[in-house]
Amino acid sequence: MILDVLGTPASPEALGFAPREDAATFMARQKKRIPVPWKKVFPANTSQPALDLVAALLNWVRNLVLYARGRSLSGYFPLFIFTFPSSPSTI
Repeated sequence: MILDVLGTPASPEALGFAPREDAATFMARQKKRIPVPWKKVFPANTSQPALDLVAALLNWVRNLVLYARGRSLSGYFPLFIFTFPSSPSTI
């Protein structure tokens, strides 16, 4: 299922790391698959920022993957700045 949606990596080198031998053998046996555009995977009313976020999180190329720390920079999650009162609440 994952390979059907993400497609197969262009090459083991494209991953940016050396996979375990069994994983490399498994991937080498797979037929080449082209990735499915995210607009075809998700409902038609899915926002473009949401699609961009999914594309950034689910990527074969390790150095292109957006990790949790960078997700707030993706445009999908707004940056939240919390301000706390200077004194405790009296409620």
